[in-house]
Amino acid sequence: MNTQNNTIKSYNPINAEILGEVPITGREEVENTVKKAQKSFIKWSELSFKERAEFMIKIKKVMLKRKEEILDILIKEIGKPKIEALQEFYLCLEKLNYYAKNSEKVLRDEKVNLGIAFRGVKSKIVFEPIGVIGIVNKWGHMLMLSN
Repeated sequence: MNTQNNTIKSYNPINAEILGEVPITGREEVENTVKKAQKSFIKWSELSFKERAEFMIKIKKVMLKRKEEILDILIKEIGKPKIEALQEFYLCLEKLNYYAKNSEKVLRDEKVNLGIAFRGVKSKIVFEPIGVIGIVNKWGHMLMLSN
């Protein structure tokens, strides 16, 4: 981190080449970004499963068009061998496919059987969006929030 001009430098871990420099984000900018994300969340939560799936497929298509650029970033930023970068890239595409096809089924309400003691009582699990969250992601998996 270069605190003299309030920036963070990104280095290639293999050869220490400087890849870029970004400004350190201040509190106000972070708060503004969260507010924008909250507005986007409202719009996203109003979309149907079909519309969300279409969006995920668009993301997949863009990723495929920019595959070499994305792989280059993974290799330089993390120092991954190309084969590992390819594995991560294609795993991300598989997850996009899976959720585009299965989100409605995975997130539908689930009836819960409470047993004989609660005969006549109906219960269910309802999945609802919780809003904007912050994630500190694993350093070695830029494309994946979980593997």
